[in-house]
Amino acid sequence: MNFCTECGKALSENSSFCTECGSPQTQGKKQQIEKSVEVQQVPKKPLSRKQKFSFIASGVVVACLISAHFIITSMIDPMNQVQAMDRAMSEGKTEAFLKEIHIDQTALINKEDYFQYIKENGWEDLRYQLVGIADSEDKFDTSVRDANGNQVFVVKKNAFVPGLYYTYEIDAIPSDLIVSSNLPNTTLTIDKQSAEVKEAEEEMSFGKAYPGQFEITGTASNVFGDFTYKEKINVLSQGDEAIYLPVELEGSYHTFYTNIPESTLFINGKSTKKKLSDFDTLGPFPVDQEVKLHAEWKDEKGKTYKTESVNQDGDTWGALDFDFDVDDTIAASTTTQTNDEDSIDESEAAQSHVLDFRVAYEEALNSRDYSIVAPFLLKQSAADKELKKYIGDLQDKGYSYEFTDNTVTDIEDLGDNTFTVSTNEVFIFTNHLNEQTHYDREKTYTVIKNEEGFKIKKISIKDTDRNDM
Repeated sequence: MNFCTECGKALSENSSFCTECGSPQTQGKKQQIEKSVEVQQVPKKPLSRKQKFSFIASGVVVACLISAHFIITSMIDPMNQVQAMDRAMSEGKTEAFLKEIHIDQTALINKEDYFQYIKENGWEDLRYQLVGIADSEDKFDTSVRDANGNQVFVVKKNAFVPGLYYTYEIDAIPSDLIVSSNLPNTTLTIDKQSAEVKEAEEEMSFGKAYPGQFEITGTASNVFGDFTYKEKINVLSQGDEAIYLPVELEGSYHTFYTNIPESTLFINGKSTKKKLSDFDTLGPFPVDQEVKLHAEWKDEKGKTYKTESVNQDGDTWGALDFDFDVDDTIAASTTTQTNDEDSIDESEAAQSHVLDFRVAYEEALNSRDYSIVAPFLLKQSAADKELKKYIGDLQDKGYSYEFTDNTVTDIEDLGDNTFTVSTNEVFIFTNHLNEQTHYDREKTYTVIKNEEGFKIKKISIKDTDRNDM
């Protein structure tokens, strides 16, 4: 039974108003609502075995994913590599150090020397740069350079799971190796790799090499004998530039005299099938072999005349003597006199050609336009191919060049319309980060004169002094 909340009068269970005082009543409704709620409450069923297993399995999967994330992150953390490299360096373990970096398998490498080079050229600074790259999330394909600006490593970022996980590869960067020889058809061998230089002074790629000491051997032959060369060389990093190794096989040259230039030269009793008039000088001769020479000539009646045999050191008054014992009236003289004045004019013209090329070359580098220097170069020559590639590779790179001095230091007339022009060149290089490097460089240009005029055949870098500004 319910009672009025105001006057206490007994009321029926569902009364909305008190019949005595007229006050509105809510108690009945409240109880009715509570009953309704009580009626609607349904007892919970216990979870089935399958549902329990699903909930447990889901929890295990989530836990495994979280654990896997931390394990993978730890495994691919580039700091692991840097720490392993640093530990190997401090313990002097070459193989352990090299295991952490990617080595170009086609490049020459002396592992112990390379390890020592890294150690002696500022490993502390290299490590500092590697740590900085490892701590940065947005840097990849980043160069690591030594104190001289030489590129030692490139750190590459590779997608392991795109957008989530990345691995880091530390590539050890070798330098391009350019070789040449003073004799044609020279076979050069470095660390079991060989290449043949076809033309004298021709510069050709030998491949790549890491800093270190190597043994280089060279062999060549000509009509005067066989030549050998062996030397220990130290390959030092040149940064982004090639390393040039000019090989000089030792030999001697000799002038000669003859009263019959049309006579045939014989070496060690065998005919060279060449006339003495075909030679400006004789040589080169091997320095460790004795070579016997004489000349033969037939007159109009078929009679053969021979000179006395001499060796390459048997020169008289500075010249090898091939004097025929014949009457002067029948001796044919083909001696030609060189016009010294013409030679000087040609040398000056070759010098001017190189200096004009330098002016054009600065413009070509800064405009990335090879056609500016093409007219100065011999088509399909080493200089032509190298500069075409170099200028082509500058596209989309923010580099600039300022040539401050070009001086000719020497010029030599080699005969056969060929000259060598030596220069001292000073310029300032600015990279894409606006970092500047001052270069002081010695070069030698091989210049020839053909029907089109003077052309540069090859360019050899002899020495470079580089300083950061």
